[in-house]
Amino acid sequence: MRLLSGSLQIVAKSSLFLTAYIVWSSIGHDGIGSVKALAINTQSTSSLPCYDWIIVGAGASGLFASGAASLLGKSTCLIDQADPTNSGLLAVGGDCSNAACVPSKALRSIARQGVSDHKARQYADAAINAVRARESPDRIRNKTDLYFVQSCRFVSTHEMEIQAINASEPLRLRARRFLIATGASPIVPETFQAQAKAAGLPLYTYRSILQSVLATESSAPFWKMDGSTKKRLLIVGGGATACELGQTLVRLRPQRDICLVAPSVLPSEDVKLQQAAMNILAKAGIHCHWSARLARILPDGRVELSDGALLSPFDGALLCLGRSPVDSLESLHLDSAGIAWTNVGVTVHEQSLRSVSAPHVFASGDCADAVPLRSRTAAQAAWTGFYAIRNGALPRVLTFGSASVHPTVPRVVYTDPELACVGKTVSECVLKYGLNGFDVAYCTEEGSDRADMERVERDTSVCFVELRAEKRSGIILGCTACGPAAAELANVIGVAITNKLTTSDVARSIFSYPSHGYLLHRLALSMALSDTNGILEVCGPIGGFLGRTGRSVSCLRDFFQRGVLGRKRQLRKRQWEAEGALRTLYPSISKERESNQTENKELLSYNHVAANITLCSEIENLVSHGHSTPSFGVISKNHAIEFLAWAERNPSNV
Repeated sequence: MRLLSGSLQIVAKSSLFLTAYIVWSSIGHDGIGSVKALAINTQSTSSLPCYDWIIVGAGASGLFASGAASLLGKSTCLIDQADPTNSGLLAVGGDCSNAACVPSKALRSIARQGVSDHKARQYADAAINAVRARESPDRIRNKTDLYFVQSCRFVSTHEMEIQAINASEPLRLRARRFLIATGASPIVPETFQAQAKAAGLPLYTYRSILQSVLATESSAPFWKMDGSTKKRLLIVGGGATACELGQTLVRLRPQRDICLVAPSVLPSEDVKLQQAAMNILAKAGIHCHWSARLARILPDGRVELSDGALLSPFDGALLCLGRSPVDSLESLHLDSAGIAWTNVGVTVHEQSLRSVSAPHVFASGDCADAVPLRSRTAAQAAWTGFYAIRNGALPRVLTFGSASVHPTVPRVVYTDPELACVGKTVSECVLKYGLNGFDVAYCTEEGSDRADMERVERDTSVCFVELRAEKRSGIILGCTACGPAAAELANVIGVAITNKLTTSDVARSIFSYPSHGYLLHRLALSMALSDTNGILEVCGPIGGFLGRTGRSVSCLRDFFQRGVLGRKRQLRKRQWEAEGALRTLYPSISKERESNQTENKELLSYNHVAANITLCSEIENLVSHGHSTPSFGVISKNHAIEFLAWAERNPSNV
């Protein structure tokens, strides 16, 4: 009892200390936080306004950050570009609210119903206006100073100069801390700009293409169609944006001819998800040119591809070549404040999001180099914005050991049906756990009760769910899904991965029937009951204890084996497993493989596999055309093929 009482006292004192610190921070170091905020609004020409925080960028990351700073009682200034999307309105929310997520998903929803462009514009405008009402600048100004600017730059370590709209002279602001949350902009290579201008070909990005769709007919001649002409659109790129916009735009106007050119589709995802994406685009009527790149735009309007093919002239080209933070960061003159940055973003510490060269500066969202490119989403941006403010407001000792960048971010492509992946892909699981270190369960929706119920409403042939878990412990590693509710399944598995849940934990839950998640429950149940320990865990308290003990013993044995054998021996074992699976699946290729071995008969390493471009390209081509093993029960063969395809694309990561 004394020990318990002492522990409670320690917890109570710690809580009081933390509460006192937050209250002390919220009123400012001089004890006049609220008065200081009022004094800032009454700007004087003799002294510079001084804030606790200046946040540059009012997108998802900047809005969450300003809200967190306001809750802590910090005097905050939020700066945003006046009109980055050329919509003619002063609105916060960044690309997601005004140019990408909201308008594209609104158009996707209305396009399902086969309505005209006119009704689609009205519906999308209504959705955007509803979001803007919740993110109204007037509501933000109640707690935060908000400036819409034409330009913004650092002039010294703690000072910025802004040129606000409708202001004759620039204004200088001063702050103790800064948060850079400027996001990223679509990439438009200068070469293509010059070639398109010479050919008279309009170039679009996700920003301008949607603004053109939502504009009036007179201001968007490309979308004004009298029915007698067939407009042609070229989409360059095979990422999520290209897939989403391609399907939506062709649905809005079936008479529109759309061609897509890309080396591959969803290159960072599993082969099964890539195959599903290709099927979705093909069924939408999009003409896809895979394994090719846009080489150049000829003066007569024709398009030349990297494989030598020539495409007839188009009426417009949509570039989906990714996003980059370079343009927005260059305009800030970060060197004046001693802030280090690269083409990937501001160089920050991953744990704190604090600049490595300027400790009073933080970065979040798409312009922070600590955020992986694959997980740069609006949700991750909001997460990092909140944690950047937390890290700057609290002592470092209180935030030590906590992650500011979430490691598990669902990646969703909002086509119809949806494509989603969360956690580790098959290739990443092979790289970390080996071919036999994890289990995979795969199930198609075709033939299920829900598919039979909705067969007339939608296409169920491409829908599936795949679940990956560590073999010994059963901890869930990742999930890939294609279906009408794939995004929701990814959210569920994201919770499981974050909390290190096992397939048994999911199997012990009840999923409603006949929901889309019921397939996920079936997969988890089959994986949980695939070994003796899993069966024991469902036999009551005693059986559960024995099952968990068995799993713990297996994990300890594997841990000591890895320590004794060493990484090199384990790696050679994985190489041998991959070699055996490859020879079993493609005996004809193994002969070519043997001729490429070294003189001392050593097994080819993963680097050798990646360097053998001819072999890997042939394997990837076979897989992309659906020639992989028809039996998903033999998982090792699929692992070998998918890993080799990944290794060819990412030789530096092998």
